[in-house]
Amino acid sequence: MEGRLASCRCQKLRLRCDGQPSKVSMCHCLDCQRRTGSAFSVAVFYDRSNVRIEQGETKAFSRHSSSNFPVTFHFCDGFLGARASSRSYRRCHRCLR
Repeated sequence: MEGRLASCRCQKLRLRCDGQPSKVSMCHCLDCQRRTGSAFSVAVFYDRSNVRIEQGETKAFSRHSSSNFPVTFHFCDGFLGARASSRSYRRCHRCLR
């Protein structure tokens, strides 16, 4: 089975995504612009059952999206605090950047 790895910059947190993404999208909402510091963001969605943490722990931050759905961002608990994944409750998938 194909797999992809995601990690934070300090390598304390590592995620594995099995299989192919269910969706790849770009968003240009103001929230995504602020989060990325760019004109848009690119998101890759996997079924939650195909994503697992292989190493480390996460800290989480939740808020409502601009479309008023809850979204939770998962961060490395290390010094850098880089975002490793997000969970959109609208789609009930995990999103990796």
